[in-house]
Formats: sequence, C-alpha cells, structure tokens
Amino acid sequence: MVFSRPVVICFLGLIAATMFAMPNLGLAVLGLVLLLVVLAFAAGMLSKSMGKGSHTWHDKIESRPLAFSMLTLIAVVIGGLFELLPGLITEKKVPMAASGEMAVMPYTALELAGRDIYVREGCYVCHSQMIRPFRSEQLRYGAPSRIEESMWDHPFQWGSKRTGPDLARVGLKHAEAWHWDHMWDPRYGQDFSLDSELSIMPAYKWLYFDKVEIGVVADKMSVLRRLGTPYTDDQVASAEKDYRVQAQATVAKLAKDGKTHVIVTGGGEGGADLRVDADPESEIVALIAYLVRLGRNDVPVGFEAAPIQGGK
Repeated sequence: MVFSRPVVICFLGLIAATMFAMPNLGLAVLGLVLLLVVLAFAAGMLSKSMGKGSHTWHDKIESRPLAFSMLTLIAVVIGGLFELLPGLITEKKVPMAASGEMAVMPYTALELAGRDIYVREGCYVCHSQMIRPFRSEQLRYGAPSRIEESMWDHPFQWGSKRTGPDLARVGLKHAEAWHWDHMWDPRYGQDFSLDSELSIMPAYKWLYFDKVEIGVVADKMSVLRRLGTPYTDDQVASAEKDYRVQAQATVAKLAKDGKTHVIVTGGGEGGADLRVDADPESEIVALIAYLVRLGRNDVPVGFEAAPIQGGK
C-alpha cells in the first residue's frame, strides 16, 4: 500500500515541486523536468485504467479504509509538525545588528498609528507582507522575508492572497511623495501594473481629511508592551511628542517633493475647488510613515542572503 503507484507518484510530485521552487536555477529546471515526467506518467496511467473501465490506481486506497486513514493521519501530522515546530523550538530572542542595536526596532508612535489604519482599511486582504524564498519573488520584490521582521506585529500582516503586489519591502521602493499621490489616485504611475487602467484599487481620499487620535497611541504602546514589544517607559511617556515630531518631518519630506496639498474639484462652497493641505495629524501621514518603514530593517549579525541565480 505504501509503495503503491498513487503514493509513489504523489511523493515524487512533491519532491519535484519542491525542487522547482528552489532559488537555484539548476535545481528549478531539474524539478520542472521531473514534475512534467511525473504528470505525464500519471496521465498515462489514468488514461490506461479509464480505457479498461477500471480505476485500480485509486481502488487500492478506497478499498482499504484503515490504510487510507493512517496515510491521511501521517500526512496531517507531518504538515502540522512543519507548521508548529519552528515556533516551538526557535529561541525567542531579539536579533542584533552589527551596530549593536536591535535588527528590527519596534514601530514608532506614528508608524504604529499608520499600521492600525492599514489594518482598519483591510489592506492585508489584497496585499501580502511575506516574500517567499522563490526566485521569481526575489526578482520582483526583493530578499525573502525573515522571521524576526514580523516579531513586533500583533497580529502579523503576512496576508493570504495578492490582488496587488507584496508590500514587505515597499519602503525601499517608493518615497513619501509616491504614496501621497498613489493613495489619492491609485492609477497614478504604472509601477505596479502594465496599464494604469488595470488597477482595481480604490482611492482612499478620506485619509487626507480624517485625523488620528494621537492621545490613544501611548495606550496602544502600553498594551503592546504587555505582549512583549520592548517599549520603554520614556517611549510611552513621550509618544505624543515623538508622534508630532516624526509627522512634521514626514510633511516636510512631502513638501520638499512638491506634495503640499490636494485639490478636490467642486468640493468647496458653491462648487468651487477645495484645497486640502498636508496635515501632520491626518491619517494619510501616519499611513505613509508606516509604508515607508516597511523593509527598512537592519540585517542580523551572521545572516547571509541566498544569491539569485539566473536573474539580473
């Protein structure tokens, strides 16, 4: 039963798919060839059995419920171990950079507020923050995500699908000014699509009007500290002050690139155009600070990135 054709084919197919996903170009090509051979063999076996009016390839499993149940249990246990063991046996410590500081610093007060807006607006539904160690993803998004990069996220924002691009390292790709224009009009620029009309992302214009409740950010930091985020007493006490300082710096960067305001056509009195200036207390400034932060972490001491073969 264990060495029957269906089980062997599944096992070989799993090995081939794993090889195909490897960043090494040679292994990827070999995995693709092996995967095609396995699929061809499986298709031939199916065609032969169906031509005879019999389905012996799965009859062997279906006619042995106990063996089938045991194989299913083994598969579930193996999958569960791969999911659970890393979190159970990995030593929970803060990786340090060569500078002696934490490789991944906790979010600042402004970035934390921006992250909450990101979650509130459901950005994780269309965008992931998890670059997998596949060659194709490294070429498009950058280095694979590391486990410590999500250690201060409660909850993490890995996502489960990509209607839009992965944002794990978007802070290394776009500056504040790009996000200012993009959130007002997602069709601005064509970096993320072949055609600007292909984007289905809605505009988030209310973020330019709505204000952040800055006074509650310190309370959020206190709660996160109980969950293990290493905020100090001074950071919590000065949260509102630090928020305003970083927000002013973000607005200054926007102004340097000519992004001082947006115009709402016909949004004023009597149908006149309405001018909305960049406000340090606006939600868009907090969200921009969070997005620009993504991917800007130091590399832990002793970490070596895997080279990308076959790409430019």
